[in-house]
Amino acid sequence: MRWERLFAELEASLDDDALLERDALVAELRDEEWSRTPWSSLLGGHVELELLGAGRLVGVVGFANDRLVRLDAGSVEHVVAIDAVTGVRTDGRAPAPSTVDARLGWPHVLRRLRDDGDEVRVVRTDGATLRAQVARVVDGGVVLRTAERDLLVPLRALAVVTLDR
Repeated sequence: MRWERLFAELEASLDDDALLERDALVAELRDEEWSRTPWSSLLGGHVELELLGAGRLVGVVGFANDRLVRLDAGSVEHVVAIDAVTGVRTDGRAPAPSTVDARLGWPHVLRRLRDDGDEVRVVRTDGATLRAQVARVVDGGVVLRTAERDLLVPLRALAVVTLDR
């Protein structure tokens, strides 16, 4: 009887050790998976973005990829450079991006705005703001046409482009 109790205790101890080892492995695998998750893929639903040069924007995420976020803010639509984002508050509902949205970058967005001829508000990462039309999209930059002159802006300097609806 004592031997049975001893072996039962040893088996229970081994089972407990196996469960602890399994739980530690699961936690490690979960952490590894999170470490490979791009933060931009967590953007979805209603968000508040803090941005270099542009302050704070609030809206509903239309799409998000590793370069841009499109926000629907009611009467306006914002396209935001991921590199300009300094902080995020989100309700965590991430949309499933289409394969087209996943590849969108500034050149695609700016060419579309050029073709539509719409006036946009551009905020650079240094905080400078201007109203302009997109005149040309060049390699690594955009030529913006204002009432006074054309201005070449490097794409890396764009924080937000806003279109009134």
